[in-house]
Amino acid sequence: MTALATKRHQLARRNVTDRALRYRANAAPPPGPKLRGTDTVAGRSNPASAEQKALVKLERLPKMDPAIWDRQGIYRESSGDQRKAPFKGAQSSGVRKIMSEVDAKAAKFGSLKAAINQAPLQKVSLRKLNGLQAAVDANKVRAKIQEIVKTDELAAPAVVRLRGKLYLIDGYHSLTALKLLGGKTVEASVAAL
Repeated sequence: MTALATKRHQLARRNVTDRALRYRANAAPPPGPKLRGTDTVAGRSNPASAEQKALVKLERLPKMDPAIWDRQGIYRESSGDQRKAPFKGAQSSGVRKIMSEVDAKAAKFGSLKAAINQAPLQKVSLRKLNGLQAAVDANKVRAKIQEIVKTDELAAPAVVRLRGKLYLIDGYHSLTALKLLGGKTVEASVAAL
């Protein structure tokens, strides 16, 4: 057998016929449930195990250091089980400056809320989101994880595009839960300022 014939024979053995592909497509179990407005969450074939994995990941998030709250001058919503928000820049000292710039640029719409209400929905990667909130309440995140697993629904979070970066304004607990469940993208209201 020549080298070319051997190569063809190897390729033919690797290729699957159309008939076999159709059989596999019909025999394969249906994909896991999808979150409306998001990609399929990894490992969702068994929602209970996905929920358990997410809760374990939540417990691994570092507890919030109160000194960070004081350094940023942020009002503490509650003194419960506070965990660091899993978004880039959430614990940086430049958060106040960014928020004041966001507020100033949103003034042309009347308010930040008005700018977000007028914003279109866009698919956003969770990895590209920058945070402005230093911590999330672990109890609220637990409730959101259970809600997402139960209903497969998620309200569109509010995001602002400023100087080419995406900043999460509202929806920290929901997106933390989604991130812990293995979500990669979400449909968000993105206001370009």
